[in-house]
Amino acid sequence: MIYIPNNKIYHFILTLNIMSKSIVVSSGGQSGSTMLFNIFRYCYEEFNLQFDSMYISGRTNKMNDIIRKWKKHRKNGLIIKTHSKLFTEPCVSDYIFFITRDLRDSAISSYNRYKNTERSDLNSFINNMEHNINAFKNWKSEAHVLKYEDIMNNKYNSVEKILKIIGFINHDECYKEKIKRSIFNIVKKSDNDLMTKSENQNPDTLLSSSHITSNGQSKKYTTFFTKDENRIILENDNIRNYLDEHKYL
Repeated sequence: MIYIPNNKIYHFILTLNIMSKSIVVSSGGQSGSTMLFNIFRYCYEEFNLQFDSMYISGRTNKMNDIIRKWKKHRKNGLIIKTHSKLFTEPCVSDYIFFITRDLRDSAISSYNRYKNTERSDLNSFINNMEHNINAFKNWKSEAHVLKYEDIMNNKYNSVEKILKIIGFINHDECYKEKIKRSIFNIVKKSDNDLMTKSENQNPDTLLSSSHITSNGQSKKYTTFFTKDENRIILENDNIRNYLDEHKYL
């Protein structure tokens, strides 16, 4: 772990220890991976650290190929957003984060964003939940697991803990203000200058208007689904076990 002194040396230390690391951020659909992906990017911006960032599908081993190629040079930090991991080889990233969220809320946010199913089709919502369970299963043995609700309920402390995992340690006011600015830029959910920072970036991974589905609300399922629908959802053993494991019940 690194202590960042309050002078110019801190940037040299960060350059050596933070920029030489790769970070992969994943979650199920509409579960917070884009939020955390951009928190990392804003924090790198605030600390004047150079980075490349991109979205890579986890359907093939392309992610590992890109990370291995990057490791040969390590000139900039590397921040990757992805979702399901379908390749069998362990991910070679230095840090991997997976965000869990109440499956019922994620399914509602997905419906609000894409409108690709009928509201009356409960099976489509259940299928979405099971897809997110599989995404977690494929990453859980390799990742630091975070809860979306914890981050939203205590943004500063959550982000500070996450940054400590990758090597940031400091408690002076300047450090705190940098984190607070990073969080503010994410929470307001607007398009931002990072869209043009790297030719490797996919602008679709930014928090834009299409991501605003509930303003980070939790327990939407209590009013969105009927009492009978909520009962039917919990009759699915996979969903119930997942929600119980992650203390959503």
